[in-house]
Amino acid sequence: MPLRQRSVATALLGAAALCAVGSLLVGCTETGGTPSSSASPSAQTLDEPNTEPPMNTSEFGGEAAPAPTDGSEVVVPTQSADDGPRASELTTLEVGDEDYSDLDWRVSCSGLDANPTIIASATDGDLHLTLVLLGSSPTSLSSLMLSSGEAGGSSHTNTGLTVNPGAGQGSGSLDVESSTLSSTGRGLEFGPDAAGTNADTIYSFSVTCASA
Repeated sequence: MPLRQRSVATALLGAAALCAVGSLLVGCTETGGTPSSSASPSAQTLDEPNTEPPMNTSEFGGEAAPAPTDGSEVVVPTQSADDGPRASELTTLEVGDEDYSDLDWRVSCSGLDANPTIIASATDGDLHLTLVLLGSSPTSLSSLMLSSGEAGGSSHTNTGLTVNPGAGQGSGSLDVESSTLSSTGRGLEFGPDAAGTNADTIYSFSVTCASA
């Protein structure tokens, strides 16, 4: 073989050898296959940091305003406690020159729409006072009695006022309007030192009832 042709053949063989070695390294073949490559691991997505301020939890449910981030105290609104049912209240009790309206009366009401009954009691120093009013209807007074005496003492030493139209011991009006009852009139004073038998002592009474 001429030297030139031998040189060309040698060069071709060398190139083929280099290609074979290269195909082993990079995965190429003589058939034109594409280089193989392993898939790169996907990058793990990190959670974004929460920039929203924490929310208060309201004791009434749901969320309230954002909690302060400066360390200050969170003030949570509170619901007012239940005060319970409103109590009946004596608003006026005047007998002659005496005014007992400002005493701490405990009052019970019943039957305002049919047969009104009011029972009230209070303490004035060493004296215990009791008032009982009875009505035969919301507009008709049956009796009213105010008794005052020492707690635990004999009832014979008590003083007070009695109004009993049926027995000729005074007279009085009775008016019931909604939950308010009022009565005015004249009655007979009683007690060890009571003078006379005339029912000429003026009285005025009113009470607001929580329930009838």
